[in-house]
Amino acid sequence: MLWYYYVQLAFWLQQVFVLQVEVPRKDFWALMAHHTVTLLLIGGSALSNFWRAGNAVFVVMDLADIVLAFSKSIKYLGVASRICDGFFACFMVCWLYTRHFLYGYILHAFMFTAYEMIPFELDIAQGKWYCRELAWLPTFGLGLLQILMIYWFALILRIVVKILKGHSAEDDRSDDEEVP
Repeated sequence: MLWYYYVQLAFWLQQVFVLQVEVPRKDFWALMAHHTVTLLLIGGSALSNFWRAGNAVFVVMDLADIVLAFSKSIKYLGVASRICDGFFACFMVCWLYTRHFLYGYILHAFMFTAYEMIPFELDIAQGKWYCRELAWLPTFGLGLLQILMIYWFALILRIVVKILKGHSAEDDRSDDEEVP
C-alpha cells in the first residue's frame, strides 16, 4: 500500500510539472486546484495513517481515467467515430458511477465515521499526526474534489450534447486556448 502511495505521489507531482510546460487549457486553474488538493490529501492521509481510505479514493478515481485514456487512444488511431462515441459513453457512465456515486459514498462515510476513529490529541512521537481538531481538513479537500468533478461532468455533458446533435466527441477544453 505504501508503494502505491509513493507511485501516486510521484504521478501527481509530475502532473503539476506537466501543467506548467504544456499549452494551458481552458480549465487550467481547475486542474491546478485538483492537483494541489490531491497532493495535500495524499500527504495528509499518509501522515495520518489513512492508507485504506486513500487507496479507496485512488481506485475510484483511476477507473474512469483508464477508460478515458483508452477512448482517446482509439480516437487518435482513427477508429470510426461511432465506435469512439460508444467508448466515450462508457467513459461517461464509468465517470458518473465512480466519481459521483462511489466517491460520494466514500466522502459521506468519511464525514460521518472518520471523526469517531480519530484520536483526541496529536502524538508525533507515536506517529499520530492527526487529531479531531483537524478532522475537517480531509473532508474539505474531498469536498473540493467533488466540486471540481461536478464542473468537469458539466463539460462532459456538453460533449454529449454535441454527440446527440450529430458531431463526434471532441475535447473542447483546448479550443481558443487562453493563457492563464
